[in-house]
Order: sequence, then structure tokens, then C-alpha cells
Amino acid sequence: MHLNPLLPSTATPLAPHPAARSAGFQPADATQSRPLGGIAGVPPADGVRPAPRYTLGEGRDDPRLQAGRPRYPGISGFGIYLGFGILGFGISNAAPAPAPAPTPAPANPQKPNVVLIISDQMSARALPRYGNPALQTPNLDRLAREGAVFDNSICTAPYCSPTRSSIVTGRYPVSTGIITNVALSKGNGPLNPKETLTESLLYDKGYATAHFGKWHLGNLNSWPCYADKKNARDIFDKTYFASFAAMRAAKHPTPPPAKDGEVLTNRKQDEGYGLFQTKYMADKTEKAPQELRKDVRSFGRLGVPPEEYNWTLVTKNGTDFIQAHKDAPFMVTISIGPPHPEFQIPDPWYSRVDPEKIKFPPSSYLHPQNYLNTRVYKVGQYIGEEGSREKMRCYYGMVAFVDDMVGRILKTLDDNGLADNTLVVFISDHGDPIATHGFLYGKSIPDFLEEGLRVPTFMRLPGKIPAGKKIETTFSTVDLAPTIRDYAGLTTPPSDRPMQGRSFRPMLEGQEDLSNGIGFAVSQREQARCIRGEIDGKIYIYSKMFNVSGGNTSANGNPKAAAKASAKSASKGKARAGSFYEELYNLTDDPGQLKDLINDPAYAQITTRLKTEFNKYADIAGDRHIEDLPAKGLVPGGNFRSIKPDPNADDGGEE
Repeated sequence: MHLNPLLPSTATPLAPHPAARSAGFQPADATQSRPLGGIAGVPPADGVRPAPRYTLGEGRDDPRLQAGRPRYPGISGFGIYLGFGILGFGISNAAPAPAPAPTPAPANPQKPNVVLIISDQMSARALPRYGNPALQTPNLDRLAREGAVFDNSICTAPYCSPTRSSIVTGRYPVSTGIITNVALSKGNGPLNPKETLTESLLYDKGYATAHFGKWHLGNLNSWPCYADKKNARDIFDKTYFASFAAMRAAKHPTPPPAKDGEVLTNRKQDEGYGLFQTKYMADKTEKAPQELRKDVRSFGRLGVPPEEYNWTLVTKNGTDFIQAHKDAPFMVTISIGPPHPEFQIPDPWYSRVDPEKIKFPPSSYLHPQNYLNTRVYKVGQYIGEEGSREKMRCYYGMVAFVDDMVGRILKTLDDNGLADNTLVVFISDHGDPIATHGFLYGKSIPDFLEEGLRVPTFMRLPGKIPAGKKIETTFSTVDLAPTIRDYAGLTTPPSDRPMQGRSFRPMLEGQEDLSNGIGFAVSQREQARCIRGEIDGKIYIYSKMFNVSGGNTSANGNPKAAAKASAKSASKGKARAGSFYEELYNLTDDPGQLKDLINDPAYAQITTRLKTEFNKYADIAGDRHIEDLPAKGLVPGGNFRSIKPDPNADDGGEE
């Protein structure tokens, strides 16, 4: 048996063909497996030996794989996805076959550049390709036409830092030790400098490397690839945005005039440019209870000119870097903050969204009983439908802004003759409820909603990735680093911190059919667990969620301490009454998660199967088995949510 966390390679064993799943998830035939140390025709990086080639069922006694690692017998042969990423499982009862020798590859005449664009809190369902009629995204649509789109891309955790740790390392958050948002002042994080970043490997091979925008993993300059502070700027470094602020303050000491129907509610916003709200929102801001005031006053139009907006300037840093390094291989990460709160955006993007075109899904009238006292729920109730439309207008305006920045980046590549040799990747770290299930926004509820888990993901590399490629197979953010490294011809050197995702290059190039797998999305910060995946052609999500009064579980980037802290928090925390519950949804037939099937006898076997697969993950990650999670106060299935229908509710649109 191979558990790909043990493999010293950039790729993992092949999951079985869909026919195997429909036949009861039989183990994949070892003859279908592929080399794990590179793809034919792709050279290893200069000076790096090719990784060994393995096949399913081979090498289970290899000391390189077994040293200090437990063995997990009886795991069936199909892909398992974690919200923390993907575990490729394979098992064979036959004797291991000898590994074939690596095939030498011809020299690569030109190293590909890499541009990684990361948005923050953008749900896949916010895009028009998934049914949103309120905006257009021509530049992301261009990426989809000219490259590949991943329609089933799942974040490793519904929080910024854990998923970002997976993006840069190819490892699960529980392995990197980043299981909640990094906050150095609170002792959360940083990411351990011993982790191997994709950028580090490329830097060692002569690439110019840069990061501009949100890092959120602490101490960006700890890695040699980011030692040059001019080209490694994190928004949590106060001097970065302070330089933008000083420029703006010198230019415009007073706010511009308000437009008709607007009120200036925050004169100091953006160094004097101000925040403008509709008269309705301004009235709500003035009368808001103290606990809600900060949120309510954050929705509106910024007065800052578009070229002086912080995130426009971040993007310009990235495009300037591309132009300056057009004659040498480079990797640049441009990490754009929107549509993360605060929900405010300047024109032209604010005015680009028509509030009347915003459709609320049926689940917007679901009221989660356990969270009626949360601030985000109270904000939605306080500002009502008109205020909710204004929030969504700002959110979608921010999505439109990000799309425009993608367009600027693509134009820079075009203008400098770099498009044909540059791998462009767009992804978001996590999603947003976007007014579903009674939640106007936010990610601090221990729940697993499709809107929060599914993220937009696009890749383009002309001549390698076929134009218009559509990937339905579940993709996780932990797979991003293996895929980028594969295209860059890198072999990750053996270490005690191996990558745990798999490269999707073979699937992108039509060389393999990697079957869909069981998907996990785990939020340890909120003491909740879920497993999401395909059984008999249907995608299900099972979750067990609970709240405890745990303390700091980031464990300062120590994976063992992180797992221990999580277990301790789960077992010894004080549960709030009624805070434990289970849910099961058929996402294929019920994408809005409206009908909880947890108590339906017809789905008992599905629930059992998903729990079994969850426990296999738990054995590997050091998590608790699903039946060992606290059960006191478990809310009976079907009673957690109560639908309060509105006779004037929209038909759902994107659902």
C-alpha cells in the first residue's frame, strides 16, 4: 500500500478509473499506475536527480517510506481528499513489482515562468460561469478559454492561513502546523522556515522570485527566495501599505464630493478619500448597535481613485516585476486581498454591479439555530434585504476588480512576449457564504458550505495545457504546488516534510484519467470535520460539527503540537448547549444543501461509508475518529436548520 504522504516525489499514485468506483471501489490495477517522479519528455531540474518511480502496491516495505511511519492496512484503492488536501491511496495484494529505471528526458530549451495569482475569499459561485448574473468576468473567462478550469476545486480549510500554507508547500495544514489564521502577536504561527516552498526550489535553480500582497503566514523574509524585501512585500508589514498611504495623503487631504444618493460616513477612510454609503446604509450605520457598528459602516464605495487603490498598486508591483525580469525565468505571486472584508471598493467597479440583478439563493432564508447569536447573522438581520444587496454589490464589485487585475497581468505578459512560456495560475484561498444559509458573509461558523469550500481555479500554459480544458475531478489547493513544480521540471528533494498533494499535469495534458475522489474539508479552528466526495456517481458531504472553548491551536508551526492541541481542545473544551450536530447532503441533487439526509434510512450506508473514510484520514493525520468526537448535546438531524420561507424569495439563480 502506498500513502502518498510518504512518497519523496512531486506526484502521487493514480486513483482508479470511474468504472472501478461504480463496481464497489475495487483496488486500481497496478498496470494503470504512472511514474511518480516526473512525466516523459519533461526534464528534471538542472542538477537534480529524477525521483524514483513507483507503482501502486510497490515499495510498501521500502525503508525510505516506512522509517518512523505507521502502516495502515485495509485501505481501499481510490483517491481520498482532505479539506486539508488529497491523499492518494492504492493497495495491491500482489507481490511488489520491481521499479523501472527512470527514463532520461531531453533538455528543456526554455524554463517556463510562473505567475501565481491568489484572490482572498472568492467563492466559485460568485462567478458568472456558475450562474451569477450580477457581473461579468471577461479576463477569468479568457483564462478558461485559453487554458483549463477546475470546476470542482476545494480549499484545504475555510480560512486564509491554513490553505495558504498548503498552496506554498503542497502539504496539509495539520502537517504544516498552521491550522488557524496566523497572528504573531497572539502566538499563532509563523510557518516553519524549514518548510520547502515552491519558490525556494525555483530560486535555487536560478529563477527570480517575488511575492506582492497578502502572505498571512508570518515572516515572509525567512526564506532566501524572499530575502530581497524590495520584491517580497507582505501587507502585514505595515511599511508596505504605509508607503501607499503617504502618497495618497499628500495628494488629497480632503475627500471628494459625494454622489447623488450617497453620504460620506467615514472621512478618514483611505487617508482622506473617504467611504461613501447609500442613504439607507448611512442611516443604518448611524443607528447601529455598538456591537454591529464596525461591520455595518464597512459596506460602501471608496472615494480613492482606481489607480491609487491599495490593491491596484500591489498588482502594479507584480506587473513591474514581470517586465523587469522578462529576459530571465521568474516566479511571481500576486496575492490580491479582495473580495475579503472590508466590503468596500472604488469606482468603476462599485458602479459596475446592478443591485437589482443580484439573486439570493433559496438557502438565504435558512436560519441556523445554533448561530442566531453570531455577529454576522445579526448584521444580516439588522440591515435587511436592501442592506444585504448593498453588501453583495460591494462583494461582486470586488470580484470585478480582481478580474480587471487579472487582465492587466495577462496584458503585461502579452506585451512582453511572455504569454507562450508562462504558466498562469489563478486560485482563491477559500470562499464566502455569499448570503446563503442565513449568512451574509464570513467564515467563522463551524459549518461546511459549498460556497465556502469551492474556489475558482484556472491554469494556462499555451502548448502544454489544452485550450478550453475542463477538469471535473476534485482538485485541492494542496495539489497546486505539485502541479506547478511538475511544469517547472522540479523534483522535490527527499525530506521529512514531503509534499502530500499530487500533480495534475497528466490529467491536464490528457495523459491520464484521474478519477474523482472522496473529499475532505476540515476546520480545526472551529472544531468541525467534514468529508466530501463521490460515491456511485453522486457527490456527498458528511459533517460533524461542534464548538468548544479551545485555546490557541496553531502550535507555532509544529505539526505534532498542532494535532495534540486540536485533540485536547476537542476533548476538554466546554461545549455550548446544542452545539454538536451531524449533517449529510447529496450535493449532486441538492447543491444548495437544503435537504439534510442524516436521518434518512435510505442513506445510512452512505453515511457509514463516509465515516469509514474519514477515519482513514484520521489515522494518517493524527486526528480523532469520527465516533470519538464529542457527542454530548448532539442536535438530532433535521432540526439544526429551520426554513422560514419568504413568499417573495428569488428562485435561486445560481443554485
